[in-house]
Amino acid sequence: MTIYKNERRGFTLIELLVVMTIIALMATIVIVALSDARRKSRDARRLADIKQLHNAIELYVNDNKTSPSTAQGLAALVPTYMAAIPPEPSGSGSYGYAQVGASGYELGAVLENGGQIPPLTTDYDGNVPNIIGSRNCNENAGLPTEVMYCEYWP
Repeated sequence: MTIYKNERRGFTLIELLVVMTIIALMATIVIVALSDARRKSRDARRLADIKQLHNAIELYVNDNKTSPSTAQGLAALVPTYMAAIPPEPSGSGSYGYAQVGASGYELGAVLENGGQIPPLTTDYDGNVPNIIGSRNCNENAGLPTEVMYCEYWP
């Protein structure tokens, strides 16, 4: 009499598909969470860069008794007050600058998360036209979709 053993070697197709589906769902959740974190970190970097630019402009104003003209822009800060203008984190834009009055100025950046970050409570929504491309500081002012962050120093 012959006895047959029912030995399982490996997994069934259904088991493999279930495991692959679970892994794909987990990967999707992680990727979505990371993309949001990346946007927030780029926005935080933009705000830190604006603060660094502000400090360099203040040094310029202290020495020259006026802020750089809009025509000179941020390039007037290099190399005396900054080694280089910080690059925009996404690599697709630049920081906006406009002289307002003799020593006043406005700095601006386009944010990815819009009004979903707390620093927008200090946002200046003035009407300096075309500070970054064709964008103004009062673009979507006060709305949750606000994407322009500007600061004004008189």
